[in-house]
Amino acid sequence: MNTPQGAKDVLDRTAIPMAIAQFQFLEEALKELILLYLGVIQSSVPKFMAYNFKENNIRKLSLGQSVSKLQVFLGDQDLLNELNDLVPKRNKIAHAAYVKYARVEPTVENYQEAMNEVGSVINITKSLLEKIQILHANIVAQTKTS
Repeated sequence: MNTPQGAKDVLDRTAIPMAIAQFQFLEEALKELILLYLGVIQSSVPKFMAYNFKENNIRKLSLGQSVSKLQVFLGDQDLLNELNDLVPKRNKIAHAAYVKYARVEPTVENYQEAMNEVGSVINITKSLLEKIQILHANIVAQTKTS
């Protein structure tokens, strides 16, 4: 990584794919959480369903769309804010990374800065994924005791 090409290779082959994988994990966890909330509601109030989402449609949601749908169920505004803040960062890395990093002057420092930015977003995403997994487990546990 002592050369611009070496730094670019690390960014292209490691950091960006790792970030995109973390986004995908989080996106899937949010979809599962939405489906869990729907299942709890449907089992609790079988004749009334104000938010009648179909599982197939939920599976097709993007990260941003999943966060929007989750707002119907989730009362944790801080977590919703964190998720909403992540969406543009995700979009920047997933959709604009090539354009952004292809246009910077090819120096080790520029690529290192990009890797630091991507690494920070990966850490945020991992933290959010852990919070969602804990929330999911808590809901499952509550439904078993009810």
